[in-house]
Amino acid sequence: MMQKEFEYVYAVYQEGSFSKAAKKLYISQPALSALIKKLEKRLRVSLFYRGTKPVELTSDGEFYIRAVERIMSIQQEMDEYFDTLSKARAKQITIGSPSYFCVYVLSDLVRKFQLLHGEVSVDFTEDATVGLSKKLVNEEVDFIFDVENLDERTFNGVLWGYEHIVVAVPTSFEVNDRIRDFRMTAEDICGGRHLRPDERGVDLSVFSDEPILLLKRGSDIYRRVMTMCRKRGFTPWISMYLDQLLTCYNIACRGKGIAFVRDSITRYVERSDKLYFYKIDDDLATRAIKLYYKTAYPRSSPASAFLEFIRSNSKA
Repeated sequence: MMQKEFEYVYAVYQEGSFSKAAKKLYISQPALSALIKKLEKRLRVSLFYRGTKPVELTSDGEFYIRAVERIMSIQQEMDEYFDTLSKARAKQITIGSPSYFCVYVLSDLVRKFQLLHGEVSVDFTEDATVGLSKKLVNEEVDFIFDVENLDERTFNGVLWGYEHIVVAVPTSFEVNDRIRDFRMTAEDICGGRHLRPDERGVDLSVFSDEPILLLKRGSDIYRRVMTMCRKRGFTPWISMYLDQLLTCYNIACRGKGIAFVRDSITRYVERSDKLYFYKIDDDLATRAIKLYYKTAYPRSSPASAFLEFIRSNSKA
């Protein structure tokens, strides 16, 4: 109602006539006059001198019109802001992922994508899987790039590739002497030696008495490692629970424990001669890397383009 009041009073001011303003507003002159009289009664002032032609503003009317113009200016500023924001978002996608993928995988993927779609900006959001899935449900991100298995009733997943969990053991540990036939270097892992069918994996039970560095409970790798170890008849001795695989890797490099790490780590971080690596013969040592998006979510054109880019650049 207040918006109409502004519009009607401003029309009379612009036209200098109640009849002309009524025509412009597509209402009857009596209706327009009645509305403005009702407004004047509420404000306890007169906004117009009605005995002049054209009608003129009173001093109170002048104040009212100047106030309306300020409101109109604020409204225009707000509309322009949200219009600009909407246009910017139409050329933007947001991807959520654990920090490892943001730094070492997505940065290269996005660079290649933007060579094809230079007009699209890409934002990264780093978080654990639980936090990221909530963001995807709330449509705060367009995609999640992760190895966790998400609920297929809520999310669709596009397979990008696979990674393999390997055991990283400090070279100073005596256990290496007992399993020297399975020993590999960082260069071997980087070169894919552990992926050869003729390469045997180590029996994890050999590490039953060794200190293990592992991600915290609730993580995918925690569940996989605990299950693989129990298959071999033991519960591992977890000496430290950590938040990031890179932290596990770096602490292992310092000789403080054995870590279960993703094989790609040897490609992305400085290779260490202080670790030996071992293949694991278990299906749970292989994890699918997927790009997830919300089922039935109306994706923008840039988001659809990125989805198609991931499909066409799949390493699976």
